[in-house]
This record gives sequence, C-alpha cells and structure tokens, in this order.
Amino acid sequence: MPAGRPRTPSEIRKLTGTHLERLNKREPKYRRADAVRIPKRVETEPYALELWDEIVPELVANGLLTYANQGLCADICVAHAMMMKALDDTVERGQIVEEPIVNKAGDQVGVRVKANPAVAQVAQYMAMKCRLMIEFGMTPASSMKVNASPEAEKVDESFDEFTGGSDERGDDKSGAEVN
Repeated sequence: MPAGRPRTPSEIRKLTGTHLERLNKREPKYRRADAVRIPKRVETEPYALELWDEIVPELVANGLLTYANQGLCADICVAHAMMMKALDDTVERGQIVEEPIVNKAGDQVGVRVKANPAVAQVAQYMAMKCRLMIEFGMTPASSMKVNASPEAEKVDESFDEFTGGSDERGDDKSGAEVN
C-alpha cells in the first residue's frame, strides 16, 4: 500500500474541478442508483432504517449513490444505529457505572466505580459514521468540495413561499420594503 494520502476518484476531481490533468482514464464507472433496496442489516435496525430513509433520497437526488457504494451507505446507517444504542445505554445507566467487587467465596465486598463502556462506544461509532459520511460529501467541510448533479440544483422554494419572497431582514427581493 503506497504511503501518503489516498487517491481522489476521477468523478470527485471532475465535480471539484481540481487537477483535471490527473484523471484516471481507466477508472471504473459505476451506475447511479435510482431505486435502492434496503439491505437486511439496515431493515432490522430501527435507528439505521430511520437514517436510511433520511439520507438515501438526498444521495440519489444529488447523483452520489451508485449500486457499487450503496453498501457503504448501509454501513453509515448501521454505525449510526450502533452509536444510538450505545447512547441510549449511556442515558439509561449514566456515564459512571458501579461494578460489584466479589471475593473468592462469591460474596460482594464492595463496589468499583468506573466509566460506562458505552461512552467510549458512542465516540467510536460517531467517528466511524463521520469518516464514512465524508466519503459521500455529507459533512459541512466535505460537501463544499463536491458540486451536485444538475438534478440536485432544483431549489426548494417553500421558504420563499412562506416568507412571501423576502429575505431574513424583511426586505423584498424586488427591492420594495415589507412592513
């Protein structure tokens, strides 16, 4: 394995517009996913399914989900589910837990206070989820590096409809004052 940073895929280079002279002409081209089946490992976990239903339509709309990388998307959802389960345990039992100290006869002689192992698991799964989300440009910093596909440029006008076409200061876009 070569040392240094991992290579940036050609599709990402095209989207970001950087180092176009370094495009790999023989890089595999994967079909974009239009209709994606929910993997069993996501389907059986309520937290994973909730995240799947939230992010997959966005990834498909932006042309970022392919049939080849939908497993990676499922991994994000499973990492999220594991993180949420560990977080639930932390909320239920607290960050500090008591563990009984038992002598050779099996009698409890005291209590040891220690950090809840679920706290470390939350951090571990959160880091894993974040690393995987970066691959899809789903973090604030990584999303700045990717330009969405043309279908994704359709802007949701619901906020403009709600505000009557004015910006946050109350100024109408046409320049007229709004009272």
